[in-house]
Amino acid sequence: MPTTLKVEGLMCGGCEKSVTKVVENNGGSGVAASHQDGTVTFEAADADMAKIKAAIATAGFTVKE
Repeated sequence: MPTTLKVEGLMCGGCEKSVTKVVENNGGSGVAASHQDGTVTFEAADADMAKIKAAIATAGFTVKE
């Protein structure tokens, strides 16, 4: 089942690529980021969600709960 996070700060395709890379590097797969919707959706099977959220924040974006 896919996980969707609301992410503030996604302004363009470059932001989408940055968030996609961060999520993939932290265990997410099938990542789809949308600056129009302000979301990132991915499969998180065995991924550590806290680690993914922290990595997104470190990349300069804000994960909304």
